[in-house]
Parts: sequence; C-alpha cells; structure tokens
Amino acid sequence: MKTEFSDPVTAGLTRLQKGSLKLYITGAGGIGKTTLSNSLSDRWALHVINEQFDANIDRGNKKKTAGECRDEILGIYRTKLAEEEQNTRFITDRGPLDLLHLWLHLQLHNYLSKKETTDFLSLAVKQLRSYDFVVILPWNSFPLEQVDQDRAKLVKRNMNPFSQMKHHVSLMGLVHMFCNKHKIIEVPRKIVALEDRIIYLERVVNKRLELMKSDS
Repeated sequence: MKTEFSDPVTAGLTRLQKGSLKLYITGAGGIGKTTLSNSLSDRWALHVINEQFDANIDRGNKKKTAGECRDEILGIYRTKLAEEEQNTRFITDRGPLDLLHLWLHLQLHNYLSKKETTDFLSLAVKQLRSYDFVVILPWNSFPLEQVDQDRAKLVKRNMNPFSQMKHHVSLMGLVHMFCNKHKIIEVPRKIVALEDRIIYLERVVNKRLELMKSDS
C-alpha cells in the first residue's frame, strides 16, 4: 500500500503555487515552525502571517490582571484574523488554537466569565475551520535552542523540553478535538531536515488536494 509520503509528485509544485491555499502551523516552541513557514513562503509563494506573540504579550509583567491577559490574546487574534482576511494564500505561524491554549494555560477560564471563555472558544474553532490544512511539527525531534538575540530582547524560551512537551500535547489535543481529520498533517519525528520537511509537505498536500478535487 502506498503512503502519502511515497506517492510521486508530478506537477505538484505548480499546483501549490496557484489558487487559494491557507495553512496553519502549530506546536510547541523550538520545533522549527517559523523556519518552516518562511521556507514554505519562498517555495510556494505564500504570505507569512507572523505569530506576533513576542511583540504583543508583556511577559515581564507578572501582575497583569486576567482582563489584561484576555485583551492581549484578543488583540493578537483580531490582528491575525484581519491579515488572513486580506490574503487567499498564506501560512500562519501559530493561530487560534495556540491562543486558546494560552487562554487555558493562564487559567483565564477560572477568572473570567464562562461566557467569555465560551465565546473565545467559538471564535477559535470558527477560524480553525477556515484553513485548508493544519500542520503539526514533532516535539523534540532535534535539540531545543534558545531564541536569537533579536527575539531575546522580548522573550526567552523555556528550555525545559518537558515543559514544551506539555504545551505540545495540549495543542495536539485541541487540534484533534476540533479539526477535521482530513485537514491535519503531522510531520513524522524522523523527518528533521528542513528540506525533507518541505518535500514531505509538498507530497502530502498535493495528494490531499488531488483527493479533494476528485471528491468534488
């Protein structure tokens, strides 16, 4: 039986460079999301929507109220949504479920009204369903590295791999709970090199697009 990875690609790259294509990439910190997003942007002619967490979340303020945390999350959600609505071809680095995970991680559901959490959950799931594919990169497939000097001015990465694993498991759970299974693409842990990840995604996305076309 052929797998998605072993299927040959014919005119796949041309297909990936034309028409509407909306990708969402998620997972823990330090697994290569931004690097892959930028490379796919160049290869597939996609607009990159940056994660925007570092610039918009004041991690240095340990006395923020739940309302202030909520406003930061909603601000990122609205900014990214507006940019997505202006583009038909993009890859978004982190997205609605990452924001939902942060909402839950900060336990805002314990401090804000049930309606506020329910409303944000609805917003996140609605936006999730607008993407063609959700890409999950594997946790711990290569050593965790600290962010570069420019990013370090805003935030330092948690270098405990098991803390990152906790976040990754939560994100995977949210994706599988709320996303159509045919839209989920999990990159295998054994595929580490950037070029190999791109080739894998080209083959899988092309195969899925072919199946979607034949079913329509």
